[in-house]
Amino acid sequence: MNPGTLNLDIPAQYPANDTGQEPLIGLAKLMRMAFSGVDLAPLGTQLIERAGADPRAASANALMDLSTVLQLRGDRELALVMQAQALEIQQIYSPPTAVGQAGIRLLAIMGPGDLMANTPLEFLLEDSDVALDILYVAPSLPLPPSLANAMKRGL
Repeated sequence: MNPGTLNLDIPAQYPANDTGQEPLIGLAKLMRMAFSGVDLAPLGTQLIERAGADPRAASANALMDLSTVLQLRGDRELALVMQAQALEIQQIYSPPTAVGQAGIRLLAIMGPGDLMANTPLEFLLEDSDVALDILYVAPSLPLPPSLANAMKRGL
């Protein structure tokens, strides 16, 4: 990809998953685009449109990606608002890391915040055989029911 250009064909690059929502583009790809000189504004507009199309389940990944785009563009406060909205919808995100069949699944527990709040595991696992799932936890966020039930059972 040439610096300053952007392929807006996100649905073709990132086909919808079985939940009906577009997959997460992810921090690693978005940051690489930003540092390559790609103008992220058109992608931000596309993410806003995706998030607005379905304000609940189908928009969580779009909101989380929009949060990252806004942070990369220097709008930290709005980015954190978008992240909070995404986390109200869902708390588990799966950035693209594994190439092909995953040999290992890794669950990382992270907290909400800006790009410096958590270790960017996506960069370490990108193009590997590790499928990364990120669970965001905070005092204001309830644990997902399956995890809460497992903890009650002592697992």
